[in-house]
Amino acid sequence: MTLLITLAVAGSLGAVLYGVSSSLPFLASSATSDYSFAALNSCAQRAVPQRTGFAISPDGRQLAVFSGAQLTRCTLGDDGGAEPEALDVGAVTTAAFDLDGGLWHAQAQGGVWRGDAGFPDLQPVALAGTAHGVVALEPNGRVLALAPPRDIVAVAELPKPVDGVPQLIVSSDGERVALPVSGGVFVWDTATLKAVRAEAPCTVEAAWWRKSGHRLLLQCAPDFALEWDTETGAQTAAPQRKSRSRSVLVPGLDVYVSSCEQLPCTAAPP
Repeated sequence: MTLLITLAVAGSLGAVLYGVSSSLPFLASSATSDYSFAALNSCAQRAVPQRTGFAISPDGRQLAVFSGAQLTRCTLGDDGGAEPEALDVGAVTTAAFDLDGGLWHAQAQGGVWRGDAGFPDLQPVALAGTAHGVVALEPNGRVLALAPPRDIVAVAELPKPVDGVPQLIVSSDGERVALPVSGGVFVWDTATLKAVRAEAPCTVEAAWWRKSGHRLLLQCAPDFALEWDTETGAQTAAPQRKSRSRSVLVPGLDVYVSSCEQLPCTAAPP
């Protein structure tokens, strides 16, 4: 069914594509003891005690953490430890790594940047790193595919402006990006922003990319779940669980991540 739904974006995922925001629920386990990210988290915790969000690189060797005043990148060394690098970029609102390991960030005063190159006129509320660069979403509903150093590759438009905290999530190969909204999902090709799907296969409450292919797991109201092949549109029932971790798949790394203490923690597959 064609997606005819209100673009009040559901906050149930709470993630900025492997730039994961601090709106995800706090997990009881300590971030510094996480078996995947302990060294990076220890580095980030020392460098930025009060964090508002983070991003994980697709190889799992870099962690960027940000607050209202700073952006710091921690990188794993050959000895298994991690060292911080403070980036002099000012206040950051969101960040994401592309699949080449490039770190993109949006500044509070405006602009999207990858290193010294960027797009000063953009005002994104969400970023998602892809196989081709980054996808940015602006509050007016404009979606842009950006490539280094300064190319706007494609532009798409949502039917209306976005509300709330939008959640761009990227498939494991970085070739598809999805935007779960109140009741449905938009899916685009990340290279061209050609629409792949704009549908409500159920009343969508949350969505996760599977680790292979372009399949989404959808948590549907009132109490069931679907596996949805976004290429063919095929739908199959998925096992229902009492709860699924609010997490996102990190493309390239093929690990689901939740936020604990505003740092990444490994999550069980949904």
